[in-house]
Amino acid sequence: MKKLISFVLSLTLLICLIGCSVTVETNIYDKLNNFASKSYRNVALEVTNETQGLALKSSFSLKEDSLTYSIEKLNLLPENGEDFGEIPEFKSTVSGTAVIENGNIVKLDGTDVQLPSYDVLTGAFNFEESNFKNAKEYVDSFSAEVISATAFLGTEADVKNMSVVVEFNSAAFEKITLVYNTDNAKITLVYNFS
Repeated sequence: MKKLISFVLSLTLLICLIGCSVTVETNIYDKLNNFASKSYRNVALEVTNETQGLALKSSFSLKEDSLTYSIEKLNLLPENGEDFGEIPEFKSTVSGTAVIENGNIVKLDGTDVQLPSYDVLTGAFNFEESNFKNAKEYVDSFSAEVISATAFLGTEADVKNMSVVVEFNSAAFEKITLVYNTDNAKITLVYNFS
């Protein structure tokens, strides 16, 4: 009887060891970089720019070959004194579509506007551990302070106090929220992936 119990315990231990050696956990940074390298059918980006209590919002919806945008802008006062009696609304919305080919905007339908780069629109993030501090990992999310915004975003970024919150499922990103400051504004970017 003792030999049988010993044999069953040994067999159980062996099965546990084999099971543990087959299941190799990917660390959170590898997982996030894997999600960042995926192609998403649609990336929706909402941008809020807060300056001295005034918030301007922009939204961008990027599909494989098209971009739809809506951008709030401040209206300027008339430059000639004659029309000064008709003061325009303080902000207006410019919207339109653009055609994307090989990561470049080739045709812009609508008012001439300055659009974010394709890398910013798609979220070309670099989730190297060295880009973060005070990182917190949960089952379906990750949050951290960003040490180097330029390294994390993959493009030159003159910002400070950047933080990131990433929400994901077992296969891909769901939502990424970035908050940071420029010299005169607080910027919030919210990416939704599908």
